[in-house]
Amino acid sequence: MGSKNDLATLLNEAAHSGDSAVLARVVDLRGFGGSTRVGQGAVIFADRWFGGFFGDSPHDVVVAQARKILAGDRSSGCVELVVGDEEAVAARLACGGTATVVLARLDELQGDLDAVLVRRTPYAVVTLVAKKDQSVEFHGLFDLDDGAPSELVSLLQSEAIERDLDLQVRKGRAELFRLEDDRFVLYGEIVTPDSRVVIVGSGELAEAIVELGSGLEMEAEIVTAEVRAIELVKELGPRDGLIVLSHDHDLATPVLVELLERSPRTYVGSLGSRHTQQERRRRLEAAGLSHDALRSLYGPAGLDLGSRTVRETAVAIVAELLAHRSGRSGGHLRDSNGPING
Repeated sequence: MGSKNDLATLLNEAAHSGDSAVLARVVDLRGFGGSTRVGQGAVIFADRWFGGFFGDSPHDVVVAQARKILAGDRSSGCVELVVGDEEAVAARLACGGTATVVLARLDELQGDLDAVLVRRTPYAVVTLVAKKDQSVEFHGLFDLDDGAPSELVSLLQSEAIERDLDLQVRKGRAELFRLEDDRFVLYGEIVTPDSRVVIVGSGELAEAIVELGSGLEMEAEIVTAEVRAIELVKELGPRDGLIVLSHDHDLATPVLVELLERSPRTYVGSLGSRHTQQERRRRLEAAGLSHDALRSLYGPAGLDLGSRTVRETAVAIVAELLAHRSGRSGGHLRDSNGPING
């Protein structure tokens, strides 16, 4: 669901290419009329590339440096890319400027990329650059649940950067950050995978949820067969959701058991009257689910918005999923004390 040059898409595609490649990311901008194109990037191979920034491809100077790195040149992991006004306007930017691009070989990326992608949990990609010669001292990724790798921490030897890095990890929301001391600059990006939603049951409400979710970077699939539903929920992570619309308990129960036992952090919503919810819980208890597991089931599904129409009900359910994903209650912003955005 992400754009062709966002970090999650680049890493997913590179993970399946099998060839040596360099990851190039825009990590800082100066000028450009206040544009926010930081975070765009490309994966560059010896004979091709995908992704790009300030247009549909990486700049020639970035490609040239990436191919030097692939050939063994370790002199610099940073490129200062000057973009003129004409080129910037063609890329729909207000004006030209200078971009800092960080490059590093993907086969030297520390951390288990495949494992992180399979777990579908938020992760960080960080690049540590030495100020004295712009060399890359560390390039890696890590699951936010695991915290910063010891190799990076031992290299830093900086309480200020370690403290700020820990703060970024605990915030856990998608954003770029830049930390530095007198020796290093640490460029980091928190990546949160797009949400996947499995909808068990068909009809107007299912279609409305799919339509609403498509504008919120949610990849939704409607299923009506138990085997397919169980296959899909086995791949769901903590940012994903299962929404059971079907009142067929024989279909819903095994699907709910599979997810509630395996991934209690995933949103699980169950449509239906309170009587339907009581019967659903009775069947889940009979299947051996604990009271702790059942506490993560939202039934009836949806925030209390007074919904009457199909589309309003879809909004209530998707909003509840978003609140669950963010660890929020779904209450009024005026009654909260925390940040209003994320």
